[in-house]
Amino acid sequence: MRCFFILFIILNSLGLVASQTLPSTVGINEIKIGQILSTTHLASKKVKFFLDGEKAKFVNLSRTQVMTLDFCCGVNHEIQRINVKFFDRELMNEDINFSKLKEFTTNSGISLGMKQNILLSKLGKPTRLQQEKQEKSDTIAMYVTEQSESKFLQEFDMPLYYEKFIFSDGFLKEYEFGFEYP
Repeated sequence: MRCFFILFIILNSLGLVASQTLPSTVGINEIKIGQILSTTHLASKKVKFFLDGEKAKFVNLSRTQVMTLDFCCGVNHEIQRINVKFFDRELMNEDINFSKLKEFTTNSGISLGMKQNILLSKLGKPTRLQQEKQEKSDTIAMYVTEQSESKFLQEFDMPLYYEKFIFSDGFLKEYEFGFEYP
């Protein structure tokens, strides 16, 4: 009986440790999901928002990548989603903000142009892997974390979190991560 109790404690603590590591991707430098936007890495302290203050776009220092932040409702503007893709001149408008970051790399070391096999080996088996038949061969890898699996989600009282990676010809061309509602 004593061995069973010790084994239960060990297995329970291992489960707790595992739940603390999910989700894998929660931010880019000081810009983190669930927090208020830090202006440390921005060229201007005054952020230009669009869609009634729900979103803001940022371009990296070399103007090759664009990051869109999706904010939660309310006065605090906590970040609920982050999307990063290669820069397109059509995205340039008066609502763009400039960052001091050379490139938008996640806390887990993921950046645009990364090889699909390297990213998948880093993050493990995705919840869903989907092949798209478009102009090019696109693959979408989705990782979904539920509240019961994550101390991070429990802290923010959010039901789901997703990490979405879009590959074109085996290279990462866009990624998005954040809170999701069922």
